Amino acid sequence: MSRTLLTSVNNVLNLVGERSITSSTTGILGSLTKQCITQAISEVCQAAKWECLRERATSSTWTTCTATLSTSVYQILGVYWYTSPTGTAEAAFDYPTISLDYVTPQEFDSFYLYPYSDTSNRPSVWTKDDYHKVKVNPYPTSAGERAKVIFDVFVFPSLPASDSTNWSTPDFFTDLLELKAAANLSMSHIQDSTMFQSLMMRYTNLFRDISRNNNQIGDTGYTMYRNNRTRNRGINYGRR
Repeated sequence: MSRTLLTSVNNVLNLVGERSITSSTTGILGSLTKQCITQAISEVCQAAKWECLRERATSSTWTTCTATLSTSVYQILGVYWYTSPTGTAEAAFDYPTISLDYVTPQEFDSFYLYPYSDTSNRPSVWTKDDYHKVKVNPYPTSAGERAKVIFDVFVFPSLPASDSTNWSTPDFFTDLLELKAAANLSMSHIQDSTMFQSLMMRYTNLFRDISRNNNQIGDTGYTMYRNNRTRNRGINYGRR
């Protein structure tokens, strides 16, 4: 994880036969390359469920039963309730968890909503509401109880803030980003279809090798972009 943004920019440029640059902030080539890297982040992230991008998160923004997650979240694996008595996210991770059941938005809307503020209740079901929004029921109204609701998510890695800033991703993932970015640059800037095909083949082979080494997890979860893989658990709080 010691690779800087400028190193990645130059790696991408070298892959397409361009010379290295001393700064990515001056000149059109540095800007184009960073655009291709940003595009590659989205493409590589959504090509698989990478364990290195998985996080446990809480939400500090609630509106009744709806929790708003960070805009960097692109997929959610599940929602959990931690049995921590202290009501803090840090302490909650040290206690047993209870998995909430996923229901479709239509099912969720048919349930009565039950607010609670103490340890006498807990959430049982969840669903997606809107982009980066998740609903739970029963829903907590106190800060302490809200901190016990934990979201198992995948998060887009950020582009390093400056040329000298290191990536937060493992080297194998950054290697994938650079190859995909180089393939993108070969089409958008150089417009060389033969080079594009060659780079995409290298990217595909590396992707396959990394997958074999168990750096990604199984095909589960719920994308924040569209409804998929919904499951009916038959939870019933009483129909309206």
